[in-house]
Formats: sequence, C-alpha cells, structure tokens
Amino acid sequence: MQYHPEFDADYIGRMVDDGRWPADQARDLQQADEDPAAAARLNIRPGDLRPEVRLTELRNWLAAL
Repeated sequence: MQYHPEFDADYIGRMVDDGRWPADQARDLQQADEDPAAAARLNIRPGDLRPEVRLTELRNWLAAL
C-alpha cells in the first residue's frame, strides 16, 4: 500500500470502499483510529495511527526544507 501520512485510516477506508478492496478490510480501516481490534486485524499498531506519530516523517521533511 502506498504510504500517505496526510490521510488518516478512516479517509483511506472510505476511498477504497468501492469494491476495489475487500469490504471487511475497508470497514476495518474506517474504524481503525477508534477501534484497536480493527487496527489489529489489519496488522496496524494503534499507536502508529496517532497523528503525532503518523505525521512525524512529513513534519521532519517540511522542517528540512
């Protein structure tokens, strides 16, 4: 999957919930920010979804400009 830290899991889940992605995984993405069990089913560590963690690389890149 392409890495897009500017998008949260819910947004990505809604983007792929159109038949191109398994429906259960799209639903889990939509719920992963709030539901640790949904994140675990996708092998995502809930802490990695926190904005302060998810956006670290983007913030560092902007600071280096």
